[in-house]
Amino acid sequence: MITENQRLLTQKEASIMLGYSENSNILAKMRMPKNKGKWEFMPRFIIFNGEIRYPLDWLNEDIKKLKEGC
Repeated sequence: MITENQRLLTQKEASIMLGYSENSNILAKMRMPKNKGKWEFMPRFIIFNGEIRYPLDWLNEDIKKLKEGC
């Protein structure tokens, strides 16, 4: 659940946090229906005011699950 004070990261910010270049389109590629299942890891996101946003808490949880799975 998203809290009222939850920080919503842009695609660039989320890319950097995940270790990709800020100019990388990797998160957009992950969301494409034709690429479904291509990546083992796909961070959860929401659409907020028509924009894709990555809640910071969700992203931290997803990264933690990915690291535990390795």
